[in-house]
This record gives sequence, C-alpha cells and structure tokens, in this order.
Amino acid sequence: MGYKEVMSECEWLPSSPSDGIVVIERGCASHLSQGRATSVHDQPAWKLVVAIEGAVLVRDRHGVESSGLAVLVPPNASHAIAATGTCIAVLVDPFTHGFASKVDAVPRPLEPGKVERRVIDAVRSLGAAMARPEVLVEIAREALVSLEVPKRHAGDARVRRVLEGLHADPLSHEHSLPTLARAAGLSEARLRHLFAEEMGLGLRTYKLWLRLSASLGQPPLTASATASSLAFHGGFADHAHFSRAFRRFIGRTPSDLRDRLVCLHSYVTLPPEAKRRPSHRSGPTNRISENL
Repeated sequence: MGYKEVMSECEWLPSSPSDGIVVIERGCASHLSQGRATSVHDQPAWKLVVAIEGAVLVRDRHGVESSGLAVLVPPNASHAIAATGTCIAVLVDPFTHGFASKVDAVPRPLEPGKVERRVIDAVRSLGAAMARPEVLVEIAREALVSLEVPKRHAGDARVRRVLEGLHADPLSHEHSLPTLARAAGLSEARLRHLFAEEMGLGLRTYKLWLRLSASLGQPPLTASATASSLAFHGGFADHAHFSRAFRRFIGRTPSDLRDRLVCLHSYVTLPPEAKRRPSHRSGPTNRISENL
C-alpha cells in the first residue's frame, strides 16, 4: 500500500484515552495519534516517527516513497508522513539539544539493527509515559545520540547570540531584523547570510517557527483552546496567518490538532530557575544506552 492509499484511509480519530496526546517540554515535542497522514511540510527540528502498530510511510521532496517501523526526518527536509496504525512522533529542537541544524540528508526509514530496535522500543514506551515530560526529553535526546545524528558545531558566536535571544523570548516584539543585526554587530544582509548558512533556513522563517512552537506552549492552553486564541498567544496577525504557518511546519490544520491537546509545556524556553533536577523516582528505566 502506497502513501496515497494510506493517506486516504487515515483518520485522526482517537480510539482510546491514550490516543491523540501531545506533550511539549524543553525543546522536545511528542504526539501520539491513531493514524497519521500529513501534507508536505518541513520544520527546523529532527523528527522521529515510530509505528506502535502497523508501519510508517514517508514521501520525500523528490516524490520517493519508503516505509518501515520508524522514519528519521532531518531538519528542513520537505516530506509527507502517513501511518497504517497508531504512531508516535517525536521532535527535537537542534539548537536546544546540541544537534546539527543544517544537514544534507533526506528522510529515511530505520534499518532493523540492534541500535535501531532499541530506539524504536524506547520511543514506543513513551506511549505509556506521556504524563512524564522529563521521560520524553531523556528518550528523545538519547534516541538521536544512538542513531548518530550529527552534533552541532560551534558555529559563529554572533549567530549563536541571536539564537539565544530568540529562544529566550520567542514571542518578543523586539526581534526585528535591524534590532537583531545591531545586537550581533552585523549588517542586516550579513546576518541573514550567516544565519542561513548555519541553520539551513532563513531568519524570518526560523522566527515564524519559534512563534508557532511558543504559541502551543503557552499555559494554560488546553484542548478547548481555539485556533484564534493560539494565534493571539503566538503574536500572529490573524487566524489565517497562524493556519498557514501551522500547515507549513506541521502538515495539518490547527483544528486537526486542537482537539487532541492534553498536556502542554514550553517547547522553546526554559528559564535557568526552571531547570529540573534529575529524577530519583524508583521504577524501570527508559534509558536507551542501558539496553544496548
């Protein structure tokens, strides 16, 4: 069965209380859904989609289709995803967690090797632990490390300062290009060039992604939140602007996801005083490395 056939059959209709859960925490996001089908989109994040039941199908920007138990999608890679059953998608922000943002790669299914199998099993375990965001962060980071996702290089210190400012307050109105260029000690043209070289996308597009992410992480948003309220929190011009950004980066419409929001935390910001201490809870571990 190809992508088009699966896409035509998929419905985002939760079949149990555990379906449709969204968790967003410290530069990671996870979405558990019953069936998944998206339009073509891309986002500045690493994405790992794992089938709990059935298989995951991906179509890249060249129209090449592939499938497997899991698919790894690099940042800024145009793709469409479909699934034949329940799946869980995990997104990891490269800048927050020290992974490369600009890579020359396309979405690929994971081969059924030892490391890949452990990664798949660990991500699947998130379905039973979605109420523990710290587990999401731990598993998401270790999954990418285990899959040997390239680490972020030091890069230009001036671009890093801009990124730190954007992540510290993604909804600020003080992030105009002239303001950011002055703070970095660069001309506007030079900042745009360096940013695109390092991040693999334009500064304006990146700011749009952060605003969208932050709008979904603004408490106390719940499943009853409307697209208009999300747009307002994200500083979007109107509902239409928010919807276009949502489809561009997520591959769905806001209404597709809104009814499935269960637990929301900040995706792009983490004040120093809010950093969590390591958990000392007893019970089985979810660490991937300990299972290898």
